[in-house]
Amino acid sequence: MLSQNGMLTIGEASKYINMSENQLYDMCCMKQITHVRVRVKSSADFKILFRRKNLENWLMRESGEK
Repeated sequence: MLSQNGMLTIGEASKYINMSENQLYDMCCMKQITHVRVRVKSSADFKILFRRKNLENWLMRESGEK
């Protein structure tokens, strides 16, 4: 499930937290969830990556756990 660099892609992250990719994109745009934008080599495009620990922390906050 983890990419080679230990990061999750948007598709992997959406499955991990049981959320649609579109919802996750929206949350990234609104800076509601920690993510990293990485420029795709030889392109103006970028991809969004997530650390699993950040997703776990977000899930705990959303469920009200500490």
